[in-house]
Amino acid sequence: MTEAQAKRPDGPTREVLDWLLEEDQPSVRYLTLTQLRGKSEKDSEVKRAKARIPSVGWVAQALSRREPGGWWVRDGGRMEPRFLGTHWTLLALADLGATREIPEVRESCEYWMKKSPLVGGGVGGLGRGKGSNGYWGFLIIPANLYPLS
Repeated sequence: MTEAQAKRPDGPTREVLDWLLEEDQPSVRYLTLTQLRGKSEKDSEVKRAKARIPSVGWVAQALSRREPGGWWVRDGGRMEPRFLGTHWTLLALADLGATREIPEVRESCEYWMKKSPLVGGGVGGLGRGKGSNGYWGFLIIPANLYPLS
C-alpha cells in the first residue's frame, strides 16, 4: 500500500494502520494484514501473527477463562449468561481470527455441538431439542470455526 492509498478518505490512515498492526493484539494484526493489506496466508508476517493468536492478547485472555470441560461461565449454559457464555465466547473468538487449529477452540466447538442436538439428529436444538431460526443464525460463525461436515 502506498502512502497516498493509506491516506485516502475511504481507507484507513497510516496512523490507524500502524495501530492495527501493533504486536500486542496478534488477532487484530493478522486480520489487518490479511483483510486490509491483502497479504497471503503464506506471508511470513501473516504466519507470525497467526501463530501468536492463541498465546497473546484477547484470544489468550478468553482461552484462559475457559473451563477444562470446554465451556465458559457454566456447563450447559451454551447461550447463557448472555454475552459471556460459551456460544458468545466462540462468536468473539471467530471474529478475532481463532480457528479449529487451536485445540481449545476445537474442543469447545465439539462441546457446544454435543450440547445442541436436534430431536431426530443434527445440531441447533434449544431446550427440548427444537430448533430456532435465531439459533441457526448464531450457528453460522461457530460453524466457521468447526465445520459441520
